[in-house]
Amino acid sequence: MGIVKINYFNKDYIVLSIKFDGIIVGEAGFTNVIIDLQDDKDNPTAYLVDMGIATPVKVN
Repeated sequence: MGIVKINYFNKDYIVLSIKFDGIIVGEAGFTNVIIDLQDDKDNPTAYLVDMGIATPVKVN
């Protein structure tokens, strides 16, 4: 299981932080996703980019 947080949101872009877990070894990594809504809001373009933008997340 992983955790996704919204870092930025407007009518043209969404920036997400994604922390993902590995199947066997637990925590596997972190990346950011930029979702571009400018051209087609029904079929957006997503870019995987490690920008180092992280939102602290507390999990109980």
